[in-house]
Amino acid sequence: MKRLIFLLVLALLLAACNLPSRPGPTDQTINTAPGGVDKSAPTATPVTVIYMPQQMQGGAIQGGAPLGAYFWLDPAPFGLTINSAKSYADESGFSLELEKPGVQAAIMGGDLAAAAWDQAVQSGVPVTVRNTPGYAFTASGGVTLHWIENDTYFLAGGLGVSLEDAQALVNALEVVNLETFQARLR
Repeated sequence: MKRLIFLLVLALLLAACNLPSRPGPTDQTINTAPGGVDKSAPTATPVTVIYMPQQMQGGAIQGGAPLGAYFWLDPAPFGLTINSAKSYADESGFSLELEKPGVQAAIMGGDLAAAAWDQAVQSGVPVTVRNTPGYAFTASGGVTLHWIENDTYFLAGGLGVSLEDAQALVNALEVVNLETFQARLR
């Protein structure tokens, strides 16, 4: 039931997009390297994302293999709190629901993130997320970053989330296993 409700909310968010057409490649680089920004390193150089591997042309990767990584936030950035009652994790994916007044955000991986991939490809702007090609999808209510890591679809963002907020979410991610994710929800 939780998945159905969230898919409905996600579908409404995606349908709210009023972009006239699919933008072309961009020189925009979003620094979302794991662990955040290294201040001692040179700043990121803009890249143009033109070529996408075949698996990124749209459509879900089939196979149903168990997820190898789950993401957690501790602490959640910019005043968000984790809503454990709405969050879940199993072998097919996870959703970490975050909120504060005026903001409903999520970090998702697996099946739910895969369901949103085609819309992100069609209407999003190509960007680099966690050192991999991805998309920034902007709807009237906020921004969601979409990317594929180790053959798994992920997304981060939501209603009331700016591009900078989505970057902060991705930069704060901690990789955990399924058991750790589920234990932290309790």
